[in-house]
Amino acid sequence: MKTFLFVFVTLLSGFFASAQSGQISSTVQDSKSGTPINSASILLKNPDSSIAKMAVSNADGTWAMSGIAQGTYFLSVSALGYAEYHSKLIEIADGKTIKINPQMLIQNTTVLQGVVVSAKKPLVERKADKLVVNVESSLTAAGTSALEVLEKAPGVSVDKDGNISLQGKEGVMILIDDRPAYLKGAELANYLRSVPASSLEQLEVMTNPSSKYDASGNSGVINIRTKKIKKYGFNGSVNIAAMVTDEARANSSLNLNYRKGKVNLFGTYSYSLFNNLSRQYILRRFRNAGSKEVVSIFDQEGRNDYHSDNNNIKLGMDFYASRKTIAGIVLSGFHNSELQVFHNETRLKD
Repeated sequence: MKTFLFVFVTLLSGFFASAQSGQISSTVQDSKSGTPINSASILLKNPDSSIAKMAVSNADGTWAMSGIAQGTYFLSVSALGYAEYHSKLIEIADGKTIKINPQMLIQNTTVLQGVVVSAKKPLVERKADKLVVNVESSLTAAGTSALEVLEKAPGVSVDKDGNISLQGKEGVMILIDDRPAYLKGAELANYLRSVPASSLEQLEVMTNPSSKYDASGNSGVINIRTKKIKKYGFNGSVNIAAMVTDEARANSSLNLNYRKGKVNLFGTYSYSLFNNLSRQYILRRFRNAGSKEVVSIFDQEGRNDYHSDNNNIKLGMDFYASRKTIAGIVLSGFHNSELQVFHNETRLKD
């Protein structure tokens, strides 16, 4: 019975530890007329203003987010022609679904003395057949990985094993620059963790992909578009980022490009160091049904140390045959080494 109890409680506690997450939903409306606002960008932010999750309002103004870790957040809502809205702090608990009051946006009307036309892509765009996340427009993406950006995309969830789902559906087709990634689960997660967000241009999220995509992507398609420098001559960029908390992390990349005439040569190398430490403590007391006295105690302490070094390289050439025709070849590869150590101690007491 003790062995059975140990196995059952361990599996059950592990399931609840990974399955529980909070959800939040609401609507966006015009403050005067009360009419719903379509395609408003909703950003769920941590107290330090870093983005935790993104969403876009529907035609009826509704929006929802799921897979949110327990914590304190606030909302930042923006829409064309309206002043940006910031909410008060919101507490989200594991396994809880909350619906908050509508976000009432105020129309932004100003008297223009002069006109200066400038353009900046919004962070999230809703198009006819897809949602587009413009990674370049997010300052908080600096120093993060492609996997971290993907986790924040509207409707996207990534579990602890690296499996990607879209609006709760698994089996999502992942494309990189319109080509299948040919990786799944932990292998795909490790690869995306090795790609710095600074090398990404856009994420295209398609919940109802068109017929041009393979039937295996009927759960949805996510296309990850990387940056490609198109300037003439020799140019490039270097990105170096590091984070030190309990564990050290680093993300760096080198992008080089040479274009002359109709030929464009390009290459990218990126390196990431990822260390992670997670702990779990479980204490349960089992009581007699009649006397309510404690008859057994389950006391468990777990520790998971994870370390990985990720190297990613891409080399390619484009030939611009005409304004509408480009032929090219891309060679890409990666080498990831990882070490994961589990330590678990369980005490069963009377």
